[in-house]
Amino acid sequence: EDCSEEEVLRSLVRRVRDHCDETVHRAHQMQRLSPEIWEGLMLLQLLWGANSAIAQQLDQSLRTQPDLPEMQLGMSLTQTLSQMSNTGKISAGGTMMLDRFAMAAPNVRPPVPAADF
Repeated sequence: EDCSEEEVLRSLVRRVRDHCDETVHRAHQMQRLSPEIWEGLMLLQLLWGANSAIAQQLDQSLRTQPDLPEMQLGMSLTQTLSQMSNTGKISAGGTMMLDRFAMAAPNVRPPVPAADF
């Protein structure tokens, strides 16, 4: 079965969260803390970091333009598109496609919502 890293992360977060909930419930019943609680919380924290890294990679992949020379990397998207269309390096269709990516980029969210942690 082919799974993306986002799907794997969602599944792991759900399982680790269930495990943490169960160990906290057991600790409450037994009136003592176990190392399992801290291990589970540490694992959730690591998964939180992975989730943030994936969101950052998604954001960067939407904003990256591999055809651009280094001097254009600091330009805004609008400046770069206008310069590219003036030099004939980009078609009107290409501009529309890049505009769609630019509009989508601010909406990039981590694969696992914060509430799931």
